Amino acid sequence: MSNLHFVETPAAGRLALMPAPQRADFRALARAGVALVVSLLPADEAERLALAEEARLCRQAGFEFLNFPVRDFAVPESFGEAAALVGAVADQIAGGDAVAIHCRAGIGRSGMFASAVLVALGEAPDAAMAAVSAARGCDVPETEAQRAWVREFAAYAAERVAAGG
Repeated sequence: MSNLHFVETPAAGRLALMPAPQRADFRALARAGVALVVSLLPADEAERLALAEEARLCRQAGFEFLNFPVRDFAVPESFGEAAALVGAVADQIAGGDAVAIHCRAGIGRSGMFASAVLVALGEAPDAAMAAVSAARGCDVPETEAQRAWVREFAAYAAERVAAGG
């Protein structure tokens, strides 16, 4: 699958970002060893992209699916819920799994979340965004607000570590 962009991680597992998958991509994701797909598409956008049944398609292909809707060019509405998802994805990668994150184009929202996952795995925010940009072949995240969100997540993660949890 040529649209699956793997990012170097300091963990045992693998992290990838990609544009919204086509129906034929689900078998390719399974062949690539993906254990979890995280979609950042809101329901209306998923429907426009013929992905309303993505959860079922993922299960049929043999891997997990999570949906965390974020509007195009935006940041998550709930910082706490997004941070929990980032932490869960980082834990899964640290445990050796491969996780693929997608939005529509695999640049803005996906780049933001993939960068935050690298931060959760110990990378500095600017280094994380540079690594994801290198893997994706373009500058990510897409907006200044998304880049600021990654830096805010890094500060949040550092505070949690300093507080012992």
